[in-house]
Amino acid sequence: MPCPHGVDIPTCFAAYNTRYTDSFYSGMKAYIMCTTLKTNPTNASKCRQCGKCEKHCPQSIAIRQELKQVAKKMENPVYKVARAISKRIGKY
Repeated sequence: MPCPHGVDIPTCFAAYNTRYTDSFYSGMKAYIMCTTLKTNPTNASKCRQCGKCEKHCPQSIAIRQELKQVAKKMENPVYKVARAISKRIGKY
């Protein structure tokens, strides 16, 4: 996980896959809990397309392109509401 911008690539991909293999709810829950509700968020939209991750990937995955898909599918209105609530709770 050599992302200099803090994206937790394996967790993002795991939650994205869970969305399709188990259920929408399970995938969203995993994504929100494991990337967004952290002290330092590690969600897919933090990717800055630098490409350093792809140089280290043993599976030759087009990580930048795949992270765009993860962000598009997982950072939907449900995600945005959960993120807003977590920010609001964090202020108290």
